Amino acid sequence: PTTSPTTSPTTSPTTSPTTSPTTSPTTSPTTSPTTSPTTSPTTSPTSSPSVTRAWITSTDTTENCNQHCTTAGLGTCNESRMREIDAMGEISNVVEANFGITCNSESDVNSANVPNFEDTGGGIFVCRYSTTGTASSCAAVTSGTITRICCCGTDAECPIP
Repeated sequence: PTTSPTTSPTTSPTTSPTTSPTTSPTTSPTTSPTTSPTTSPTTSPTSSPSVTRAWITSTDTTENCNQHCTTAGLGTCNESRMREIDAMGEISNVVEANFGITCNSESDVNSANVPNFEDTGGGIFVCRYSTTGTASSCAAVTSGTITRICCCGTDAECPIP
């Protein structure tokens, strides 16, 4: 490197890198990788994690959605939102978007433990909802192999795609 600025540019690129960082960006990618992440944890605590509220599932036949939302640390159960799943297609959309499961059939039932889904064997899923609009209850539990779907949060936190 030169010790002081010159009035004329160099005629061709140099083969050696500059000795100190520059303040302007390079015009082409560099050949050396960036530094790797550290392997040691941070020494100070991070801010509190955000709590994600959304549709969650429960297969515990002794725990209702009120208890499941509380146990999961997700607040209270939103019964009115659960009751809004009252049409064919809505249950499938919620189950697929949130749990990656495809409903092979849908069933309108008058039951307090809807919405729910059940693997009836071999990965064949029956998804259940209610058109009565008042059947779903946060206080209801499931039975057998039924997986209960609970909304823990606001309507916005539990979208119906």
